[in-house]
Amino acid sequence: RTVSGLLGTDALTVLTYSFEGTEGTSYGPTTTAPTAAGVYRIIPSDGVVSPGSIVNYDVTYVEGTFTIAGIPATVTAADKSKQYGATTPDFTSTAGGLIVGHDLLDVTYVFEGVGGTSYGPSTTVPTAVGTYSVTPSDASITEGAEVNYSFTYYSGTYTISPRAITVTADDQSREYGSADPELTYSVTSGSLVD
Repeated sequence: RTVSGLLGTDALTVLTYSFEGTEGTSYGPTTTAPTAAGVYRIIPSDGVVSPGSIVNYDVTYVEGTFTIAGIPATVTAADKSKQYGATTPDFTSTAGGLIVGHDLLDVTYVFEGVGGTSYGPSTTVPTAVGTYSVTPSDASITEGAEVNYSFTYYSGTYTISPRAITVTADDQSREYGSADPELTYSVTSGSLVD
């Protein structure tokens, strides 16, 4: 703390501090100092002057800022792929920089088409053939400790490849002058998706 303007031997002997979250940090106001990563207002008040009295001064209290930097950590989405119509894979991520005892519990994934694929961004898993970025966000950590981390998220790629099938026209015949038969086909390799 910095104090200016006191006379003689007067000194500021007591000062109360309150803390309140700012810049997106939800906290307080309270006199209990925060412990989670974030940005907080430091609000001074209720000063006591000794040996004189605070009533002899026109006190201006100036707020400060208390910043608790999050632990740098990364969350990287794994690349996934499947053939059209196959079971959708489980999307996974790996975390780096977590302290011992903290584990990555859950992640929200956002999908967006890349390389000519038009899609999203959306949290709904795409189903059409194409290439998609898979971006993790909103990581949850053991014991709710995610508030103490500053995450950098890295995207993976999700590729849905075409399903291979072979369609063969069925052989047909007719006598000259008669009606053409109905033309039919068979899927002779692979299968269509319902």
